[in-house]
Amino acid sequence: MISKIFITKFAETLTSTPFKEYVDLAIFLGSAVNGRWVKGKSDIDVIVFLSKSGVEGKIYEAYLTLDKQLDTGLLD
Repeated sequence: MISKIFITKFAETLTSTPFKEYVDLAIFLGSAVNGRWVKGKSDIDVIVFLSKSGVEGKIYEAYLTLDKQLDTGLLD
């Protein structure tokens, strides 16, 4: 399922450079986690806890880039 791939890849992104020193925890919620996700209708909810600020915009960009790469339809 594409939502599971998105979650895995986004989690990998958050734990890699340059984000790993900023991200304390990421929690994925909702339909993407419980198997009810529908392409083009559902979003992928994530809460990212940061130890310090400065990467919020870059994390959002990474989220949007992954959406485009996987064609998840999050922004449709």
